[in-house]
Amino acid sequence: MVNDGDPEQRLRVQLLGPVRCWAGGIERDLGTPRQKAVLAVLALSPGEVVPVARIVRAVWADDPPVNGVNVVQKYVAGLRQVLEPERPARAPGLVIIFSDAGYRLVIDPGDVDAVVLDRRVTSAAEALRVGQPGRALGEAAAAFDLWRGEPLAGLPGPWFAASRDRLDDVRARAVEVWAASQLDLGRPEAAIGELTGLLAARPLRERCCELLMLALHRSGRTAEALAVYRRSREQLVEQTGLEPSAALSALHHRLLAGDPPAVEPAAVEPGARRPPASRPQPVASVPVVPADHARRDVVPARTGLSTVLRLLLSFVPVLTLGIATWPVIALFAVVRRSVRLALATAGYLGLTAVGFLLLGPDHPSELMADIGTLVMLVLTFGGGVHVAALAFRLGQRPVDSAPREREGAA
Repeated sequence: MVNDGDPEQRLRVQLLGPVRCWAGGIERDLGTPRQKAVLAVLALSPGEVVPVARIVRAVWADDPPVNGVNVVQKYVAGLRQVLEPERPARAPGLVIIFSDAGYRLVIDPGDVDAVVLDRRVTSAAEALRVGQPGRALGEAAAAFDLWRGEPLAGLPGPWFAASRDRLDDVRARAVEVWAASQLDLGRPEAAIGELTGLLAARPLRERCCELLMLALHRSGRTAEALAVYRRSREQLVEQTGLEPSAALSALHHRLLAGDPPAVEPAAVEPGARRPPASRPQPVASVPVVPADHARRDVVPARTGLSTVLRLLLSFVPVLTLGIATWPVIALFAVVRRSVRLALATAGYLGLTAVGFLLLGPDHPSELMADIGTLVMLVLTFGGGVHVAALAFRLGQRPVDSAPREREGAA
């Protein structure tokens, strides 16, 4: 049996790159792209029953076959022939098992590289959290070694795209934990290259920006660290309308002040290269900790807007019957420096003009007048909801929900 005994005889699946599979120590030809896709869906949930409907949705997206159940059954039969070539024709499958709930791939999760990647990164983050940067560095490096290119390469459709994005995010976290470990070990120069590449690929990743700024600062390149912050802030505001997180802003202010407190650097493990004695001291207020900025809490920020003023702004569209919706949106566009809100302003202004034309004394027909009334209702109530959302979000900013400090952090 390919799932027991000698590790070389077990079933192994690679998803971090082109989908590949080994059974009995031999790489198997998985056949057509869709047959590979069926195996990938099962391998992403190793040992779990996967409903047939999920397989159909993943492999065929918005164009499922009429007889989806039978088509999936056909591909499963093909996989069974590949993975269990010696199984008698009518014998039940031992690697892919069918039940009323769906299909299950019988495999140790540790034999699916995507699962191992998750485990390695989680272990690295935990090691860093408890003050073991050397072990964290090793776990993160082992996670990198699993990467073989674009995950699930060649498998189209939104389901696989979403799975690919998730795996890319796990690798990004591995880079961040690896870089944080290098910083803890006193090797900021070693982290700069990987962080620069990651930030170029994912410019909204604030943890990466924070670590890159720290690495540059501790390498004596504070001016470059400040430039990194400016670029990242511009992209963040442009694309999301939000200011940087509290941690990132705090680091920026520390570097601008040019007076970071003197603290002891993290211990360097035996054999590790020590940094130059003249390197800048770490910034104590922004410790190097693993964080996932995909999870963000919201806390008040100093914007000067009182609750009463926010309520007044929210009622402007209603009180003016939609006529003043566009100026209020324009105000938010200016305050946030947001291109999206500027485009929204233009849209509201255009709707206002259309409403006036259709409701004017020379309107073409009663139907046009009714349409004009509908437009003004949208401006009044839809605009009111939009302004209210902006007014109450303006006084908030996202911050990292990860722990703010750990024992022994530099």
